[in-house]
Amino acid sequence: KGDILKAAAQVLQVSHVNLAETPIDPQAISLISESIARRYHIIPYQFDTKADVVYIATTDPFNVYMTEFISKKIGKKIILALADHDDIKKSLDVSYTQGLS
Repeated sequence: KGDILKAAAQVLQVSHVNLAETPIDPQAISLISESIARRYHIIPYQFDTKADVVYIATTDPFNVYMTEFISKKIGKKIILALADHDDIKKSLDVSYTQGLS
C-alpha cells in the first residue's frame, strides 16, 4: 500500500505522507474542526509554527477549493500531501475521538 501511494505521488508530482508511521500533531488537529476534516476527508498532521503552515493529508491533493476554504477559515497556509484513504479514516477516528482537537 505504501509503495503504491509513493509511486502515485511521484507520478502526480505531489508530496505524500504515510499516516501509519507519522505521529499526528495535536496542535494541527486543533486548528481544523472535526466536521470540516470529515467533510473533506482530510487530516491535519503537522503544524509548523515558525512558518505558520499546516500540513494536511488528503486523497485529493489538487482540490484548490478545499485548500482555499480551509486556508481562509484558519488563517494559515496549507500544504497538502497525498495519503491513503483508510489511513485518513483511521487517523480521523483516533485523533478526534481521543480529544486531540
